[in-house]
Amino acid sequence: MNSNKQERDGAGKSVAVITFHSWINGNLNYGASLQAYALCKAVNQLGHSVELIDYIPEVIGTESKLKNIYRRIFRFFISRKVPRNKRIGFQDFINKYCFLGKRKYRSLDALVHNPPAAEVYVSGSDQVWNTRIFHGSLFPAFFLGFGPASKKRVSYASSFGTHAPDLRLKSEISNLLKQFSAIAVRENSGIEVVETMLGDETSVTSVLDPTLLLQDYEDISESMNTEGMLLAYLFKPTEEDIELLRQTAKRLLLKPSLIWDNRMEEFKGIELIECNSPSQWLGAMKNADSIITNSFHGTVFSVLFEHPFVSLLGHDKEVANRNTRVLDLVSKLGVENNSTVQRDVDVWLNVLKQPISWSEVNERLSRERDISLKYLQGAIQAG
Repeated sequence: MNSNKQERDGAGKSVAVITFHSWINGNLNYGASLQAYALCKAVNQLGHSVELIDYIPEVIGTESKLKNIYRRIFRFFISRKVPRNKRIGFQDFINKYCFLGKRKYRSLDALVHNPPAAEVYVSGSDQVWNTRIFHGSLFPAFFLGFGPASKKRVSYASSFGTHAPDLRLKSEISNLLKQFSAIAVRENSGIEVVETMLGDETSVTSVLDPTLLLQDYEDISESMNTEGMLLAYLFKPTEEDIELLRQTAKRLLLKPSLIWDNRMEEFKGIELIECNSPSQWLGAMKNADSIITNSFHGTVFSVLFEHPFVSLLGHDKEVANRNTRVLDLVSKLGVENNSTVQRDVDVWLNVLKQPISWSEVNERLSRERDISLKYLQGAIQAG
């Protein structure tokens, strides 16, 4: 039984949230699971009952049988490569903490024919509106394309993942967005995208990623031994990244370490930190001395845990689009100097050694958190 389930009182609403929480195209992601937890926890703390819809996107079919076969094989083999301990660890975390609904949905049809019983549907955060994640396909479920038309539909920090969405889907996306009573996106670029879809008179705002709505993760963190480490959390680390990690750690008198699982290459001279659940990942991030990351949520938790950190930006065109989320975040919180595209030891050292006024960062964060929670409460309660 979900230990976070809470009975609703007379003042609260019943809320059903749909977002990335488990498998994404055959893979598991710490940030996705944590943002799902954080949004549901925040809704619950605002006085509402909440259910995380247990929907894992199906493989969208195309007119090409070969493409359909490829997509299913791709997802199967990617998911099978995830270590068993990690699969178990993630599922245990989701079952224990994430307000998971009892009913499993594996298709849009299932949601349409037997929708969750709730007064308010919320499309949650992460890149749920990014069609590129799913081979250019649209997933209407994440645009709340299910349930009676009378249901209130709200988005919270939903992201297109890019400032240039696929305009071939403009008509379909626009029709789905018109059903929303309140729209909030994660990046400022998302405001422009929605305005492109619905017109510039549309009321849309940007809010914090759900992970920043909570002040404390102590109850769901597992202790990990990363003290005295320069910890890297990197998507597809290169040998260049690892060599720079070694050199930077040596000059800081810290131990170089990397969050790792057994699908990744082993790097000599690096302490490999295996995190089989979001709880272990939180513990590793919290206890480290300093952080090197190219991850949005790696940047988020570097800030929340008040660590010296370097947030690495992509420099090729495809990856550069993904920089938007990080640049928006560091700008809002006043830590722009901690992000860089440069792969250079002296640059990394300068960033890690520069003092951060955490009192100022936390003042900014507190203001943004208040704005975001006010939006979330108002969107749920209105009408």
